[in-house]
Amino acid sequence: MEGISILEAKTEERPYFYEFPKYMIMGDHPTWAILTYDPYPNAGMNDVVRREILGRELVLTAKLKLENRAVDIHPGIALEYQGHEFTVKESVEHLQDDIVEVIGSHFLSLIEPVEAIAKLREILAASNPKL
Repeated sequence: MEGISILEAKTEERPYFYEFPKYMIMGDHPTWAILTYDPYPNAGMNDVVRREILGRELVLTAKLKLENRAVDIHPGIALEYQGHEFTVKESVEHLQDDIVEVIGSHFLSLIEPVEAIAKLREILAASNPKL
């Protein structure tokens, strides 16, 4: 990105976790297995009932020097680094020094929560304790 120089940067590969609230798992879909019982009877519909690894992500932590005050680094913009395009998730500006600290994310694999829900529904339907 023009008008920016990288003072410090590091990347870390890690698993990407996705949290599923009960309403996502209990919702209807024409191709999903049918649940005839509530596998999470003590949870509210907005409570997280499952946390699954859905892929791998590369996380960028960097300190950037703004060479042009017109440049705005904020969540949602893309930064190129080492051949990857990172989406800025967090940014902290230190305007007195023209420094911005950022945390960005680049997915190394396709993240498909709907497929994960479908598989989970199959498992839950097959383990119906009322059958």
